[in-house]
Amino acid sequence: MKKRFPCGHSGKGVSCHRCNQAVMLLADAKLEKDSAKATAMKADADRLLALPKRVGGEQMPSAPVPV
Repeated sequence: MKKRFPCGHSGKGVSCHRCNQAVMLLADAKLEKDSAKATAMKADADRLLALPKRVGGEQMPSAPVPV
């Protein structure tokens, strides 16, 4: 007995190759978007860490200097 899958395809299989392909495309797009977002956040953090810090009226180096 054939069954109808969410994509409209009907067949005798356990899963539909069209539905599986659509799920994989969505997962790849989400992974790419998350990767781009993480890269942008890292670039923003690096840029903020490179700025000099101000304490009172004088500028302090962004990284502590060993004494």
